[in-house]
Amino acid sequence: MLTEIGAATHDVGTFAEAFAFHQRTLALTEASLRAELESFPLRRDFAGELVMTAYAHVLADDDLISASADCRRGLEIAQALAKADPSNVEARQDLSLAYYVTARLMQKRGDAKGAAVNYDQSIAILESLTAAHPDNVEAASDLVRARKGLTELRRAETAP
Repeated sequence: MLTEIGAATHDVGTFAEAFAFHQRTLALTEASLRAELESFPLRRDFAGELVMTAYAHVLADDDLISASADCRRGLEIAQALAKADPSNVEARQDLSLAYYVTARLMQKRGDAKGAAVNYDQSIAILESLTAAHPDNVEAASDLVRARKGLTELRRAETAP
């Protein structure tokens, strides 16, 4: 949330606070995960923090190399968790977010084709989730955001 506020207001202080929060959370989650390597909830939290840290970098247009590494690592964990329990709605929604952030990152780095593939992955998961769970407001909102991202990407590709 802080990251999105920082992006909307262009407030450097809010971005700094968001980065500090994500770094503290990553460190704490990683330390807990070392003690319980097979913990599904801790692995999910860690993957989510990696992805959100990458998202913060994308929104701040800052350190996209670190963002790529964090996002790739978070995406790999999210893929493994969703594969391990395909009926887990939260794991699938986390995976869709990881694809969305990967798409944003690729778009920011000029890889339109890679961005489109990742937007499509995110959208496919979210369409499935919203069809099965029409009351899931978060998934519906994420679907709108992913579709908007893909639409903006396509517009940019066709702009003169």
